[in-house]
This record gives sequence, C-alpha cells and structure tokens, in this order.
Amino acid sequence: MMEPKELRHPSFYEGGYSPDSLFPEDYHFYTGQNREQSYPWMEGQEKIRKLIKEWQELKPAISGLFGERKAKDASRLMTKGCALFLQFLFWSNGRPVCMEGMEEKIDELQVKPVNVGERLQFILSHLKLYHSFLQLGELFVEQEKAYAKYLVIKNRAF
Repeated sequence: MMEPKELRHPSFYEGGYSPDSLFPEDYHFYTGQNREQSYPWMEGQEKIRKLIKEWQELKPAISGLFGERKAKDASRLMTKGCALFLQFLFWSNGRPVCMEGMEEKIDELQVKPVNVGERLQFILSHLKLYHSFLQLGELFVEQEKAYAKYLVIKNRAF
C-alpha cells in the first residue's frame, strides 16, 4: 500500500521506521482504515498526556545514548521523539499530523512554540546532534506551556 502523501518525510523512514509505525492513528485516518471514527486530535487532553508521558520515558534513553557517544543509536530514538512532538503539535491544534507542505501547515497552527518550523527542520536534519536533542526537549516544554495557556483561555470562554 502507498504511504499517504501527508505522512511522507525522509526522516521518518530511517532506523527501520515507517509512517504507519510512528503515526498509526494519523496513518489510519489518511488511509481510511479507522472504523471507530474517533481520532486522538478530537479527544483532547487524555491523548496529549499520553504523548507527553511517552516523551518523558524516552528522554532519559536518548540522553544516555548521547552520553555514551552513541549518536547513531540516539538518532533512531530521536526519530521517535520527533514523531511524538509532531503528534503533540498537530493534535493539540485539533488536527492530524501532516508533513505535506509541513512549514505552511505549521504556520497555520495557533498553538505552537516560537519559530517551531525552523527549529523542527533543524532537528530533523541533524538527528545525531546532542543540540538537536536539547532543542527537541525545549520544544516539548514550550508546546506544553502553549497548550496549557490555550486550555485556560478555551475554558474561560465557556
């Protein structure tokens, strides 16, 4: 089966990954395989909390690999971390992940860190750098804050 164009990006084919393994919900959405009609970007906070928890569990493993100077092994986990961040970024904006025209799609999002498009492009281009790991961690922290602010404002409106 052809990969959906919305999930094609060269960084997510490295290390034995594929879009259907990194973005299963989004993959099923774009291929029409989800019969439940329930998507995580529509469910809100619970799925977001799971993504953040998964990142918190992955982060020490990546840090340890960089500490042991195993950048190639770390880059595989960085790919997973970037996938988690993209899910967090898009899902917290009520949308499925879309990498087709990614910079434009990210520009359209309301809840996001400053310069997230450029920073994410750097990370994806340099998965083996420790600096990319630090930057990815900062993006998670900033997105958590932006999402929390969004939720407060949204709840005040009701």
